[in-house]
Amino acid sequence: MCTRSVEMSIRKLDFVDSVVMDLENTEGIVYLKAGIAIDLRKLAKAVTHAGFSVRFMRIEVSFESTDVSSCFSIGPDTFQVIDEPINKSSRSAALILVGEEFMPRRELAHYKKRLVAKCESLAGYYVSYR
Repeated sequence: MCTRSVEMSIRKLDFVDSVVMDLENTEGIVYLKAGIAIDLRKLAKAVTHAGFSVRFMRIEVSFESTDVSSCFSIGPDTFQVIDEPINKSSRSAALILVGEEFMPRRELAHYKKRLVAKCESLAGYYVSYR
């Protein structure tokens, strides 16, 4: 029932196409609808509204149509990589979202000192490879 409540909470978001929950590993994969703006904070909030905490949130990013640097945009969202710059020869990357809504406080403490905005407009997200 635990994964079911999280799944149903996530499915209510208008940008979510489908959700695959893995009870054994207490994780889920969320597939997004094409052409609809996403809100990763709303996604994290859907998990907490279902009564659970977000242990981490990883996103798979394709760079085929995105200019790759330590600051990049996808749609209206800006992302800042707080580790080394993205390998420009990479076509995709798995990035961990960094912030209080995306991870436990203890984990966030490891990143706190590196959360300094370096992008022109960081109204978006900090991400890490680790």
